Amino acid sequence: MNNLGKYFKKFRESRHLTLKNIANESLSMAQLSRFENGTSDLTISKFLYSLNELNMLLEEFMYAVNNYKMSPLSELLLKINEYSITRNDKSLKKIAVYTTEYN
Repeated sequence: MNNLGKYFKKFRESRHLTLKNIANESLSMAQLSRFENGTSDLTISKFLYSLNELNMLLEEFMYAVNNYKMSPLSELLLKINEYSITRNDKSLKKIAVYTTEYN
């Protein structure tokens, strides 16, 4: 199992939320506890629901898990967005060539 549950617990506790605050009819407190303790995983739908209950975006959560660094994909998407807004066609073409070479 990975350590996503450890981070989830940290954020839940920092928001002064209990397992009961997050749990619902399809996600028990026991299931959440096992996730936080690293003995089980959650389905993606239950995980996203839980993040929503923390009032936290997936991107924000993953940024924290990644030691507060952007993932390479996030950095690439940010550059593409920036270059598109500024109409920097030269840099967009470089990215297109780079991604085509590694595809």
